[in-house]
Amino acid sequence: MSRTLTVALLTAALGAAAPARAQHEDHAAGAQPVEKLGTVNFANSCSNAVGADFNRAVALLHSFEFRPAIDGFDSVLSKDASCAIAYWGIALSYWSNPFAGARSPAALEQGLAAVQKGRTTGSPTARERGFIAAAGALFDNYQTVSQSDRIAAYERGMAEVARANPNDIEAQIFHALAINQTALPADKTYAAQLRAAGILEPLFKQYPDHPGLAHYIIHAIDE
Repeated sequence: MSRTLTVALLTAALGAAAPARAQHEDHAAGAQPVEKLGTVNFANSCSNAVGADFNRAVALLHSFEFRPAIDGFDSVLSKDASCAIAYWGIALSYWSNPFAGARSPAALEQGLAAVQKGRTTGSPTARERGFIAAAGALFDNYQTVSQSDRIAAYERGMAEVARANPNDIEAQIFHALAINQTALPADKTYAAQLRAAGILEPLFKQYPDHPGLAHYIIHAIDE
């Protein structure tokens, strides 16, 4: 990675922390905090009326604000009950931090329930079905299939979504995240992390205001 990009990433990370501090200070002073989540444009087939709410919920997901993200996707569904892809967002929010360890049975059960609802709701596009199917791999048969095998299956599913939608920024980002999750601690070549960074770095140069890209690249290179 170039020194320029490294500096940009650190600047972006610090910049992302500043709004959070400002919101805390505004809250302490009794003012209404101004939400600054960055820019997300996740194409979906849901009602136009929920487009902004959906993008906000995805931005919260990228920001690791998982409970608010679930609330955001629930709000989308309250306005458009046929929005199947919102259940994908809920499922990934229950999966939570992609770099964390083992998930609790309760989180896995809730994620699986969200996936199952997504599979049977509305008329999602082929792309949306791909996202839902990939997320399903994280939860299906969690009682009998190891987490590492489920993560590997998730990466394969997201690879298919990314290949089918090469110009879809969110598909590429979530695929890179899936790749990074497959990294093995014993692999000192850091092949998975470097592969993920190779996808994410060009996107960061194009979309520096995205709420997740700088954070994800730092995870990929800081191993």
